[in-house]
Amino acid sequence: LMDNLDKSITTRVEITYLYRGKSRVVQPYRLINHYGLWYLAGVEEGRLKAFELARIERFSTTETHFSADAAVTEELNTTTGIHFGKRIEATLRVSAHAADYVTRRPLFPAQHVTQKHPDGSLTLTTAVSDKHTLFRWLRYWLPDIQILSPASLKQDFSNDFKARLKEAHEETFTHCEIK
Repeated sequence: LMDNLDKSITTRVEITYLYRGKSRVVQPYRLINHYGLWYLAGVEEGRLKAFELARIERFSTTETHFSADAAVTEELNTTTGIHFGKRIEATLRVSAHAADYVTRRPLFPAQHVTQKHPDGSLTLTTAVSDKHTLFRWLRYWLPDIQILSPASLKQDFSNDFKARLKEAHEETFTHCEIK
């Protein structure tokens, strides 16, 4: 599959396949390894999307050639990962404890330190196209990294976190036997 995809990308020929039960016609642009899984970045119905290779079935090439879209190429060149589209800019507060890790190796896409505080903590900005990817990192780094703005993103994170806590609490007590 990877060889066929690579050839289709190089020759700029549209491909078809079954993905999550739906027949797809895609203009393939790039193969991306994201956390150990391979994805195809391609345009379907005018939108840049990522398709996990392991879920692609009944792959075939078509006779239809396409020209590379400069905007799609630019997005692929500037996006880290597999989430494409409109980005949300977030301002984060990083504790002094986590600041060393964050400055040694950027944790967030388009990360930029905007302020270093006397206590060793940092304020930074990042731009993400998928807030849930940001939320996963924030949960991992709690309480050392928190959202300062925008307020709507901070509220979404709080709601998401509370819902996860509630679900974990309910599952814990559902599976416990009372003796």
